[in-house]
Amino acid sequence: MFGRYKQQRIVSFTTLLLVSLLLTNTLFASTDYPRDDRIPGGIAIVALGVVSAKKPEVSFYGTKVFVRENPHKQHHWFAVIGLSLKLKPGRYKIDISKPKKTEQWFSINYHQYSKKIIPFKNKRLVTPDKITRRLILQEQEVLHKAFEKWTEVNKVPFHMLLPVKDEEIGKFGTYRFLNGHVLSMHQGIDIAAARGTPVFAAAAGKIALTGELFLEGNTVIINHGAGLFTQYSHLKSYRVKVGDPVTNKTVIGRSGATGRASNESVHWEVILNKARVQPRLFLNRKSKIVLDKGLIRALTIFKQEQKAQERNAKKDNKK
Repeated sequence: MFGRYKQQRIVSFTTLLLVSLLLTNTLFASTDYPRDDRIPGGIAIVALGVVSAKKPEVSFYGTKVFVRENPHKQHHWFAVIGLSLKLKPGRYKIDISKPKKTEQWFSINYHQYSKKIIPFKNKRLVTPDKITRRLILQEQEVLHKAFEKWTEVNKVPFHMLLPVKDEEIGKFGTYRFLNGHVLSMHQGIDIAAARGTPVFAAAAGKIALTGELFLEGNTVIINHGAGLFTQYSHLKSYRVKVGDPVTNKTVIGRSGATGRASNESVHWEVILNKARVQPRLFLNRKSKIVLDKGLIRALTIFKQEQKAQERNAKKDNKK
């Protein structure tokens, strides 16, 4: 009798936990959060241990990160942190400077990205000479400075649409071997698009930069506010200028194969607090409620503890 009662309590608690997890995930979906995925190149949505009427000021590796109040719990806050592909698994610190100086820790998990071998005819694009390398470094510095800008906005558009609707031919995070040379990890996704296909802004914002770059080709960068940017490269042409406001219905250019592109495609990147992150974490998913990995881990730990308690109970009964 008591065993059955104990099982009922466990089932009730499990049901309550599942409902709680679904409600938590619904909170993330309904308030326009990206998807939490705590791996290099992912995003960490961290519940801050600070209770304050004023918005906390939070930074990660010296870079300001976006903070939003929990709409269902007044004076409680979340930090939305972009995680660079360069980070390794382990414990990481975020610094909170206001309302009081403190720190908080969270974990980044291991993830194995795939490898891809790409043959390339233009050797200058694979192993550039000294002058070209200097030009590439200068261009990267221009991009870096663009991503440093912080713009306050009323609403950050964390839910986005694909700039073109076609097959993904280049995955995020892939180790790319060009003619046997390991160049870097792919910091965006490549979407196949016939030359001249209209390319749309993924979300509302303002044009932060346009121009032709050596590796990226014709490029457009959009500032969405609060350290969030999107980049569109290898375009045939672009039809916007710096300062132009855009929405997800704005055509910013036409697809092409400029720069170091092996196919006609659009290279799309999402940058959050200066870290290039997985764009698919931002794609609109309002039609689904999916338990994110952090919540699934919490449920897994609970089940493991539950099984351990059952084993211990059986041992006690035998005694």
